[in-house]
Amino acid sequence: MDEVHHAGSEVFSNIIHRLGDDHKVMALTATLKREDDRHMVIMSKLPVVYCLDLATAMKHRLVAPLEVIPIGVDMNQEERRLYVDIERKISSVKNVLKTLDDREREKLERQLKIYVNQRRALLSRLEAKKQAVYNIAHKHPGESILVFSESIDSIEGLKKYLLEKGVWAETYHSGKPEDVRDIIFKK
Repeated sequence: MDEVHHAGSEVFSNIIHRLGDDHKVMALTATLKREDDRHMVIMSKLPVVYCLDLATAMKHRLVAPLEVIPIGVDMNQEERRLYVDIERKISSVKNVLKTLDDREREKLERQLKIYVNQRRALLSRLEAKKQAVYNIAHKHPGESILVFSESIDSIEGLKKYLLEKGVWAETYHSGKPEDVRDIIFKK
């Protein structure tokens, strides 16, 4: 099973529950821990037997070398207001979930996922991120820079911003036809 963290969701958890003790399963994920703690459902049937952290993978040259340099940005007033509101909702749902049995959890877990996705989407499109990426590109003229984003909308917004500022940018995502992605990748 690839991306097994999805098997903790209400839609896919029946896969985990159907596994008998005699099933031989290998499951992979880079992000087992879930915000809703449903990774425990997965681990009850599929215990972790091997974990390869990024530092070890880099040490043994199993992945391309990279350097992560966190660059914080500030939220504007409206972004901060939305963030605080979403965080309050997430906290409230989590507190109620602690008191419920499995049957009663389903609807609230769905709501929690919606709030977590709203938070993720909000953070992916913070206005200050655009300027921060522009500043990085400006400091590295002529170099290729790969930017990952949480959503197609946020990366397309960033592309538009960079092009308006005179920085060549292209996007590569599932929203583009495969032949177009092939051309972009070759370039």
